[in-house]
Amino acid sequence: MSYQSTLLPDYVGLVQNTSINFYKNSTNILDAFDTYLAEINECIEFEKAKVTSQPIESLGNLFNALNSSNFIVPDFNAIGEESGVKKLDNTFQLYFIEKYQSLSKEYKALVDKLIDGNTYFKNFSDDVGIITDSVSVLDSNTNPYYDIYNAYYFNSSNLPPTLMFKVSKNELIVSSTFSKYSDALLKRNLQGLQSTKKVLGISISVVNKLTAKTSHGENLVTDILHYDRVILYQLSVLATLKTILGNLSGFILFYKLLNPKDQDSQRKSIDFIYQITNMEKLSIRVDALKNQLDKVQLSTIQVMGNS
Repeated sequence: MSYQSTLLPDYVGLVQNTSINFYKNSTNILDAFDTYLAEINECIEFEKAKVTSQPIESLGNLFNALNSSNFIVPDFNAIGEESGVKKLDNTFQLYFIEKYQSLSKEYKALVDKLIDGNTYFKNFSDDVGIITDSVSVLDSNTNPYYDIYNAYYFNSSNLPPTLMFKVSKNELIVSSTFSKYSDALLKRNLQGLQSTKKVLGISISVVNKLTAKTSHGENLVTDILHYDRVILYQLSVLATLKTILGNLSGFILFYKLLNPKDQDSQRKSIDFIYQITNMEKLSIRVDALKNQLDKVQLSTIQVMGNS
């Protein structure tokens, strides 16, 4: 997965020194990241874990600490001294979860053994929350043909569930508008194939909501009962998911509602309103910066070794 809404974790993750004291003494860097010293310290611990004599144990202990504390980590004041605790926000939670997801299958199996009551660092579907959606279920396969102008049900978007929160509002409007007219034309053309009766010499369809409970071999019955079941069990399924997923449910709900590719600043996830520029170009610049820093650090080591 990656539903990044900011590249801040990537910038903070460009750790080139293994001590928080470096940032305390470097006032120009501290001015840029003075409110993210807790996050920098966690990135330092992550980098340390990868180069210790027992990297698996070190990584496992780090992920275990984040999981057990629900991402509550030590915080630091303006002069770099430990001053309490701080809960990492969703963007940094995603950052460390993706660090875990990037481990090989063998590494994950070993790291998992060191995480007590693992809630966050586990494999899960990016679209686990989609099963509680009702809007995306209503398409041409479920919206009944007798409901030509959507008098009984909403206009369908005809977008697959995994795209509902990955397109802009404008694209949703366009999709719904096309569906409204094209579906109506389809339903009108199929109306004559449904059971009808004569009323004042006019053929009127006798297909209705109850027809879906009969055999699907006649009357071109759609699966509207599936939509009704989704509505009926939506809240109970959501409550069960929250029970099963625990604290992870809030994390998934946040990113399920977040659309990082939407240019509409009014789109939000819970109470989080975001602005976005060109994420792809910024990602390239971050990667280039990291590669440049790595090369500088490597050349310095080589010079020292040669001397």
